[in-house]
Amino acid sequence: MRRRETNASPKVRSAHECRLLVRRSRRHDAICEPKQGPAGAAVAYDPAVSESDPEQIARRVQAYGERVANGDLEGIADLFVRGAVSGDAHPTPVAGRAAVLELYRNTLATGGPPRRLRVSTTDLDIAIDGDTATCNSRFTVLAPGSDDTPLFAGRYADRFARIDGRWEFTHRHVHLDATNTDAVARVGINLD
Repeated sequence: MRRRETNASPKVRSAHECRLLVRRSRRHDAICEPKQGPAGAAVAYDPAVSESDPEQIARRVQAYGERVANGDLEGIADLFVRGAVSGDAHPTPVAGRAAVLELYRNTLATGGPPRRLRVSTTDLDIAIDGDTATCNSRFTVLAPGSDDTPLFAGRYADRFARIDGRWEFTHRHVHLDATNTDAVARVGINLD
């Protein structure tokens, strides 16, 4: 994650703090696998008040990958209560929780339970300007299970707003740079 802050606020971080933020953020470059809490329940995103702004945004991006890995379509939709999603495969944005949930049901849950895909998100480039932020990153989506077949590779162009002290998605555009159409068809993902 390259940390770039355009916010002219009085809160200035030292070079040491910035290096620590970058070093800590590397955990967000890991493949998001399903995470289980007590009694097998999926671990929910909890926006810790003590997280710095870049950490909270990076955690939000990671929460998306974790929810995809868990097949948690309701949880994915919860991330976009105040946001919209668009992409190369669906250029018209769908806005709000219900519309985002329907989009992901049509994409990941056609003809059965949701696909549990592994998402690797890297190279987070976060820019903060007051109460708005952008985060551009790269992603690779791998087939479920131990199959390391890549399905997609591309870029997320995310926009955020700080609402009631929390960073919330306001828009995500998914740029698909490469699609393994044979593997996507085998896994049962609908891009129409």
